[in-house]
Amino acid sequence: MKEQIHIGQNTIIIVGTVHASQESVDLVRTTITEVRPDYVAVELDPARLKALESGSAPKGSLRDLLKMGIRGAIINLLISYSNRKKAKKVGVTLMSDMLEAVKTAREIKTNLELIDTATPPWDIPFPEFVRLVFFLIKNSRRGIRKDQESLHKFAEELHRAAPSLSVLDERDKVMAQNILRLSGTIVVVTGMGHVENLKKELQIQYNQKNK
Repeated sequence: MKEQIHIGQNTIIIVGTVHASQESVDLVRTTITEVRPDYVAVELDPARLKALESGSAPKGSLRDLLKMGIRGAIINLLISYSNRKKAKKVGVTLMSDMLEAVKTAREIKTNLELIDTATPPWDIPFPEFVRLVFFLIKNSRRGIRKDQESLHKFAEELHRAAPSLSVLDERDKVMAQNILRLSGTIVVVTGMGHVENLKKELQIQYNQKNK
Protein backbone atom coordinates (compact mmCIF):
# COMPACT_ATOMS: atom_id res chain seq x y z
CA MET A 1 0.00 0.00 0.00
CA LYS A 2 1.10 3.57 -0.63
CA GLU A 3 -0.30 6.81 0.78
CA GLN A 4 0.71 10.42 0.24
CA ILE A 5 0.13 13.15 2.81
CA HIS A 6 1.21 16.77 3.16
CA ILE A 7 2.55 17.99 6.50
CA GLY A 8 3.43 21.67 6.37
CA GLN A 9 5.66 22.20 3.34
CA ASN A 10 6.67 18.55 3.20
CA THR A 11 5.30 15.80 0.97
CA ILE A 12 5.41 12.46 2.75
CA ILE A 13 4.82 9.24 0.82
CA ILE A 14 4.32 6.29 3.16
CA VAL A 15 4.95 2.87 1.63
CA GLY A 16 3.35 0.23 3.84
CA THR A 17 5.02 -3.12 3.30
CA VAL A 18 4.92 -6.77 4.23
CA HIS A 19 8.35 -7.79 5.48
CA ALA A 20 8.47 -10.97 3.38
CA SER A 21 6.78 -10.12 0.10
CA GLN A 22 8.16 -9.70 -3.41
CA GLU A 23 5.29 -7.32 -4.17
CA SER A 24 6.46 -5.06 -1.35
CA VAL A 25 10.06 -5.19 -2.57
CA ASP A 26 8.92 -4.16 -6.07
CA LEU A 27 6.69 -1.38 -4.70
CA VAL A 28 9.54 0.05 -2.63
CA ARG A 29 11.96 0.13 -5.57
CA THR A 30 9.41 1.55 -8.01
CA THR A 31 8.30 4.30 -5.62
CA ILE A 32 11.80 5.47 -4.73
CA THR A 33 13.11 5.42 -8.30
CA GLU A 34 10.05 7.23 -9.68
CA VAL A 35 9.74 9.85 -6.93
CA ARG A 36 13.49 10.37 -6.36
CA PRO A 37 12.79 11.92 -2.95
CA ASP A 38 15.02 14.17 -0.85
CA TYR A 39 14.99 11.50 1.87
CA VAL A 40 14.24 7.80 2.19
CA ALA A 41 13.21 7.10 5.79
CA VAL A 42 13.33 3.44 6.77
CA GLU A 43 11.86 1.50 9.71
CA LEU A 44 15.28 0.36 10.95
CA ASP A 45 17.94 1.37 13.44
CA PRO A 46 21.70 1.18 12.75
CA ALA A 47 22.19 -2.11 14.63
CA ARG A 48 19.37 -3.88 12.79
CA LEU A 49 20.56 -2.61 9.42
CA LYS A 50 24.10 -3.80 10.11
CA ALA A 51 22.78 -7.22 11.15
CA LEU A 52 20.52 -7.53 8.09
CA GLU A 53 23.30 -6.56 5.68
CA SER A 54 25.68 -9.05 7.28
CA GLY A 55 23.03 -11.77 7.32
CA SER A 56 23.34 -12.28 11.06
CA ALA A 57 21.11 -11.73 14.06
CA PRO A 58 21.56 -8.44 15.93
CA LYS A 59 24.04 -8.76 18.80
CA GLY A 60 23.03 -6.63 21.75
CA SER A 61 25.44 -5.50 24.41
CA LEU A 62 25.33 -6.95 27.93
CA ARG A 63 23.64 -3.74 29.01
CA ASP A 64 20.96 -4.17 26.31
CA LEU A 65 20.35 -7.79 27.34
CA LEU A 66 20.07 -6.86 31.01
CA LYS A 67 17.67 -4.06 30.13
CA MET A 68 15.57 -6.40 28.00
CA GLY A 69 15.46 -9.10 30.69
CA ILE A 70 14.40 -12.74 30.37
CA ARG A 71 10.86 -11.88 29.29
CA GLY A 72 12.04 -9.55 26.56
CA ALA A 73 14.56 -12.11 25.31
CA ILE A 74 11.89 -14.83 25.13
CA ILE A 75 9.44 -12.55 23.30
CA ASN A 76 12.11 -11.46 20.80
CA LEU A 77 13.09 -15.07 20.14
CA LEU A 78 9.47 -16.03 19.49
CA ILE A 79 8.91 -13.06 17.15
CA SER A 80 12.12 -13.86 15.27
CA TYR A 81 11.20 -17.54 14.97
CA SER A 82 7.70 -16.72 13.71
CA ASN A 83 8.96 -14.25 11.12
CA ARG A 84 11.64 -16.58 9.79
CA LYS A 85 9.14 -19.43 9.53
CA LYS A 86 6.68 -17.32 7.55
CA ALA A 87 9.38 -15.91 5.27
CA LYS A 88 10.59 -19.43 4.49
CA LYS A 89 7.09 -20.45 3.43
CA VAL A 90 6.85 -17.70 0.79
CA GLY A 91 10.47 -17.98 -0.31
CA VAL A 92 11.33 -14.32 0.26
CA THR A 93 14.09 -13.13 2.58
CA LEU A 94 12.75 -11.56 5.76
CA MET A 95 13.03 -7.74 5.79
CA SER A 96 13.91 -7.72 2.09
CA ASP A 97 11.61 -4.70 1.75
CA MET A 98 13.75 -2.66 4.13
CA LEU A 99 16.98 -3.79 2.49
CA GLU A 100 15.57 -2.82 -0.91
CA ALA A 101 14.74 0.67 0.39
CA VAL A 102 18.30 1.12 1.67
CA LYS A 103 19.81 -0.27 -1.53
CA THR A 104 17.68 1.90 -3.82
CA ALA A 105 18.32 5.07 -1.78
CA ARG A 106 22.04 4.48 -2.13
CA GLU A 107 21.73 3.79 -5.86
CA ILE A 108 20.00 7.09 -6.59
CA LYS A 109 22.31 8.87 -4.12
CA THR A 110 19.60 10.37 -1.96
CA ASN A 111 19.64 10.85 1.81
CA LEU A 112 18.97 7.73 3.87
CA GLU A 113 17.49 8.06 7.37
CA LEU A 114 17.04 5.22 9.88
CA ILE A 115 14.05 6.33 11.93
CA ASP A 116 13.15 3.39 14.18
CA THR A 117 15.19 3.94 17.33
CA ALA A 118 12.64 3.24 20.08
CA THR A 119 13.39 0.67 22.78
CA PRO A 120 10.31 -1.58 23.21
CA PRO A 121 8.98 -1.65 26.79
CA TRP A 122 8.83 -5.34 27.78
CA ASP A 123 8.08 -4.80 31.48
CA ILE A 124 4.54 -6.14 31.22
CA PRO A 125 2.72 -7.99 34.03
CA PHE A 126 3.50 -11.71 34.24
CA PRO A 127 -0.07 -12.87 33.34
CA GLU A 128 0.11 -10.76 30.17
CA PHE A 129 3.56 -12.15 29.40
CA VAL A 130 2.20 -15.71 29.57
CA ARG A 131 -0.76 -14.85 27.32
CA LEU A 132 1.57 -13.08 24.90
CA VAL A 133 3.84 -16.14 24.65
CA PHE A 134 0.90 -18.38 23.75
CA PHE A 135 -0.41 -15.76 21.32
CA LEU A 136 2.95 -15.57 19.52
CA ILE A 137 3.23 -19.36 19.30
CA LYS A 138 -0.28 -19.53 17.83
CA ASN A 139 0.46 -16.67 15.44
CA SER A 140 3.60 -18.41 14.13
CA ARG A 141 1.36 -21.09 12.60
CA ARG A 142 -0.56 -18.55 10.54
CA GLY A 143 0.31 -17.15 7.15
CA ILE A 144 1.67 -13.69 6.48
CA ARG A 145 -0.91 -10.95 6.93
CA LYS A 146 -1.04 -8.87 3.76
CA ASP A 147 -4.10 -6.63 4.16
CA GLN A 148 -5.38 -3.99 6.56
CA GLU A 149 -8.29 -6.10 7.80
CA SER A 150 -6.07 -8.99 8.92
CA LEU A 151 -3.56 -6.56 10.46
CA HIS A 152 -6.35 -4.84 12.37
CA LYS A 153 -7.50 -8.23 13.66
CA PHE A 154 -3.93 -9.04 14.70
CA ALA A 155 -3.70 -5.73 16.61
CA GLU A 156 -6.96 -6.48 18.43
CA GLU A 157 -5.80 -9.99 19.38
CA LEU A 158 -2.45 -8.62 20.54
CA HIS A 159 -4.17 -6.00 22.69
CA ARG A 160 -6.39 -8.63 24.31
CA ALA A 161 -3.35 -10.77 25.10
CA ALA A 162 -1.22 -7.92 26.48
CA PRO A 163 -3.19 -4.67 26.88
CA SER A 164 -0.33 -2.84 28.62
CA LEU A 165 2.07 -3.51 25.75
CA SER A 166 2.60 -0.30 23.82
CA VAL A 167 5.46 -1.26 21.49
CA LEU A 168 3.84 -0.09 18.27
CA ASP A 169 2.61 3.21 19.74
CA GLU A 170 6.03 4.08 21.17
CA ARG A 171 7.82 3.20 17.95
CA ASP A 172 5.36 5.21 15.86
CA LYS A 173 5.88 8.26 18.08
CA VAL A 174 9.64 8.06 17.67
CA MET A 175 9.42 7.45 13.91
CA ALA A 176 7.05 10.41 13.47
CA GLN A 177 9.39 12.63 15.47
CA ASN A 178 12.35 11.60 13.30
CA ILE A 179 10.40 12.11 10.06
CA LEU A 180 9.36 15.62 11.08
CA ARG A 181 13.03 16.59 11.40
CA LEU A 182 13.38 16.11 7.63
CA SER A 183 12.27 18.45 4.86
CA GLY A 184 11.18 18.22 1.25
CA THR A 185 9.82 15.06 -0.32
CA ILE A 186 10.18 12.04 1.94
CA VAL A 187 9.49 8.39 1.13
CA VAL A 188 8.85 6.46 4.34
CA VAL A 189 9.18 2.68 4.16
CA THR A 190 7.54 0.91 7.09
CA GLY A 191 5.53 -2.18 7.90
CA MET A 192 1.89 -1.97 6.88
CA GLY A 193 0.78 -2.25 10.50
CA HIS A 194 2.41 1.09 11.33
CA VAL A 195 0.84 3.19 8.57
CA GLU A 196 -2.41 4.41 10.12
CA ASN A 197 -1.00 5.25 13.54
CA LEU A 198 2.10 6.83 12.00
CA LYS A 199 -0.10 9.17 9.93
CA LYS A 200 -1.95 10.22 13.08
CA GLU A 201 1.28 10.77 15.01
CA LEU A 202 2.74 12.92 12.23
CA GLN A 203 -0.28 15.20 12.27
CA ILE A 204 -0.51 15.35 16.08
CA GLN A 205 3.15 16.17 16.56
CA TYR A 206 3.16 18.71 13.73
CA ASN A 207 0.12 20.50 15.18
CA GLN A 208 1.63 20.54 18.68
CA LYS A 209 4.86 21.97 17.33
CA ASN A 210 3.09 24.73 15.38
CA LYS A 211 0.50 25.91 17.91
